[in-house]
Amino acid sequence: MTSTRSQPTTPTALGHRADSRRKRLSASALVLAAALLSGCTFTNPQMTTQPYLPSDGQVASLDLEVDVAALKVVTEGAGEPGALVARLVNASERPREVRVSAEGLDEAFTVPARSTLAIGGVFAGSTPVVLPSVPSAPGLLMPMTLHVDGAETIELRVPVLDGALEAYRPYLAVAAGTAQAL
Repeated sequence: MTSTRSQPTTPTALGHRADSRRKRLSASALVLAAALLSGCTFTNPQMTTQPYLPSDGQVASLDLEVDVAALKVVTEGAGEPGALVARLVNASERPREVRVSAEGLDEAFTVPARSTLAIGGVFAGSTPVVLPSVPSAPGLLMPMTLHVDGAETIELRVPVLDGALEAYRPYLAVAAGTAQAL
């Protein structure tokens, strides 16, 4: 003789099964929601692989071998003198000439082969360049043209900054003609 055990059918046992089923359903819904919400990069590009500007200045490739980085102007205000700040990077095997032009500025720089030329005048070895009168107020952009020998001319809108950030205050002394290299 075989005995069959039947499941208890008391109201307490039925309620317990329903509570258990609800808990499992809630847990499954939470896991699904977490997977959907945290999986948003499944369909979007990973932003940490995208290039970005790690400074307040403008960047540009002037040709396949010459780049400009962190290009900006630091001044007390519109109509005041300003310091041009940038890095000119030459990856070629020969010296290259880069011309930077803006209102009140037309400078040519020779960047040695496989090197970087620092413009700003604050650090030892960097070249101070002063614009006699910056046409734009801090917080705005000003037009600037760059040309490297044998390449097209590039027009940029360059940020104009002031000394609100401590890192830019020494450039105000360059603009005023009173800077000493660090």
